[in-house]
Amino acid sequence: YVPQYSQMKQSQFAYYLYLRDELRTGRYPVADLSYILLLIYELINLGDCSNNKNDIMTLCGIWSAYRAVYPVIDKYLSEWVIDYCLIHSVDLPVSSSSFLSHVASRSSLKEFYFEEALKRSQGDFSVFSECLITSCSDYSPERSRYLTDDPSLLKNVKQIFTETVEKMFSRQTGLFSPDLRTESVIKRDAYSGSLCSYNVKKRLAVTVRSPFRSQDVRKEVTEILRYCENIVRKNAGIRSRLTAVVSSDIKELIDNGSCSRPAEEAYLALYDAPQDTVTIEGAIDLENSSWDSTERLIGDSIDDPCEEIPAGAVSYFPDSASAFEHVPATETVESNYSKYEDMLLKMIDDRELSFEVLCRESGLFPDSAASDINESFSEEIGDIVLENEGGKYVLVEEYVDELKMLIERRKEQDATG
Repeated sequence: YVPQYSQMKQSQFAYYLYLRDELRTGRYPVADLSYILLLIYELINLGDCSNNKNDIMTLCGIWSAYRAVYPVIDKYLSEWVIDYCLIHSVDLPVSSSSFLSHVASRSSLKEFYFEEALKRSQGDFSVFSECLITSCSDYSPERSRYLTDDPSLLKNVKQIFTETVEKMFSRQTGLFSPDLRTESVIKRDAYSGSLCSYNVKKRLAVTVRSPFRSQDVRKEVTEILRYCENIVRKNAGIRSRLTAVVSSDIKELIDNGSCSRPAEEAYLALYDAPQDTVTIEGAIDLENSSWDSTERLIGDSIDDPCEEIPAGAVSYFPDSASAFEHVPATETVESNYSKYEDMLLKMIDDRELSFEVLCRESGLFPDSAASDINESFSEEIGDIVLENEGGKYVLVEEYVDELKMLIERRKEQDATG
C-alpha cells in the first residue's frame, strides 16, 4: 500500500512507465493496485509543476476504470480528489457523473459532490437526487422486497423523488429552505493517508453552508423517500404501506407530480376543468376558435352548422331509424355482470389483487362498477359487498364466504339456462 520507485525491479519499472503512458491517454490495461497507487501518488506530489486540468482527468479516469476491481480506491480518491480540486482550483470532470452518487456517501465532505451534481442538473436532477438517497437517507428503496421483485417500481420511486427534489430546489422550499442552512468550517489535512512530501501537505479550512448536516433534514429525506414508495405501491395495488410522516406542503408537492399519478389518472386529469376565471369573452373566443378548428378539419363540407339539409339530398344515414335505434342501458349493465363476478372471484382467491387494476384491465370505471356490484347483491346480502377504504375498493370481509356461494350459484343457473 506504500509503493515506491526504489522498490521496483527493472522489469517492473518498465511496466510502470508503459502503464503510465496508457493511463494518461485514456487506456486502462490490467494492473496491480500497487502500480495504480504509485501513479496516483506521483500526480499528487507533482501537482505544483504539472498541468492540473490534465491530471484531474487522469485521476478520475483511473478512479472510474478501476473502482469496480479495487473498491478500496473509493475510500482513498473520494477524499484525495476533493483536496486536489480545492488546492489547484480545478473542476471535477464530467466523466465522474456516473459514480458521483456512490462516492458521495464515502466522503467526509459530501457537499463537494452535491455541488458537482447540481452543476450537472440542468434538466436532470437524477444524479443529485441519487446522491441524497445514498448519503442523506436512513432508508434505501433497493431494500424493499416489493420493489426488488419489479425493477420498474424502483425506477418509478426514484422518478417521483427526483421530480420532488427538483421542485423543492427551484422553489427553495422543503429541504432547500434557507432557514435550514447552517454554516460550519470543516478543517482537514490534505491527502490524508497518501504518500507525499512535506511541501504538498496542507491544512485546509473549508466553509460549508449546507442543510444536509442536520439529523432533522436526514430524517425528512428518509420520510419523503418512503412516502414516494407508498405512492408507487398504491398505484400498483400493493396494500402494504410504509410509515411516512411528511408535512402537508411537501405531501401536496409530491401528490401533484406528473410521475406520482397512475397512467389512467394522469390521462383523465387532461379533462379537468380549467382553474382560470370563466368569462363571457373567454367563452366567445373559445367558441370561435372551435369553429376555426372544425373548418380546418372538415374543410368546406359544412358551410353553416345551422343550415338545413335540402329535400332530396343524400343522407349519411339512409336508414336513420336503424342508425339511431335506442339500446337500453340495462343491457350494457347486464353484459358486465359476468365480468363483475369473475373479478370478485379473483379478489376472493387473491386478496392482494386491486379492484381498480382489474377494472382497468376490463375497461370499466371503478366507481360505477362498484355501484353496480353493490346493487346487484343488495337483495341477497342486504348490505354492500365492496367498500371504499382510502380511495380503494376492498371486499367486506364478513360477506366473503356468502358472496362466493352466491356467485357460484348464479353461474350454475346461467349454465343450466
